[in-house]
Amino acid sequence: MTEKRWGDLGWSSAAGGRQLRRSPDADSGVFVVGDPVPGYAGSGRLNGQRALVVGGVMDGAGSGRIAAVALAKEGAAVAVADRTGRAGLPGAWPLDHQGQQDALLATTRLLGAIGARTLAIHCDLDTEGGCREAVAHTALEFGAIDTLVVCANAAAERDGPVDSTAWLVQAARVFMVAGASVIVPAPEPRAGSPGPGPAAATAGAAPLPAPLAAALRERRIRVGGVAAEHADAAAVAAEYVSLASAERVRV
Repeated sequence: MTEKRWGDLGWSSAAGGRQLRRSPDADSGVFVVGDPVPGYAGSGRLNGQRALVVGGVMDGAGSGRIAAVALAKEGAAVAVADRTGRAGLPGAWPLDHQGQQDALLATTRLLGAIGARTLAIHCDLDTEGGCREAVAHTALEFGAIDTLVVCANAAAERDGPVDSTAWLVQAARVFMVAGASVIVPAPEPRAGSPGPGPAAATAGAAPLPAPLAAALRERRIRVGGVAAEHADAAAVAAEYVSLASAERVRV
């Protein structure tokens, strides 16, 4: 078997479990990804819930993959959306497992092996239409969205993180009920402040426009932030689940 680690593809990761490799049938062109949190075992805290994880799947850091796997291990149905580089597709489009293989499809195969209902979505995160369509495809497949996770690489660098995050949250909130969760990247600490743990679980930690944050509070949708790059994968996974779980904040 020919094994490819993230570094072989121009990506990098310090976590030993985060790797991308060819299947034993090298001619099949199928990639598989390792479990980024092999020591994390779910306990059904999110049984029956539905999640959309955006970004952090096609890159080597894999924060979206950590979130998706953790939520799936807790029993949630999980849609995963990211840029795929596929040409000729609309802003967002559900993918099957035929044709081009990549880390997005490999992640959904991993989720399926865990036992989760899953959906892979090609998404142009540089456009409002792509973000809204990814949300719409998820809601159409699952019926509603209980948790929206937006990872650090979900926005084009030229636009900054606020635009695509706001587009996703604006679109998702109409499919979310009281007690649902929005999880976004936590802001970087100010110079001289202590290094953060994985979580910043307050609405103030979220990089959202004030009117949108207020609308979420009015609908009693919880907002939290995760600094995925500042903690080990197991701690990050646990925090994503904690923020997604109604056990953290009852409304």
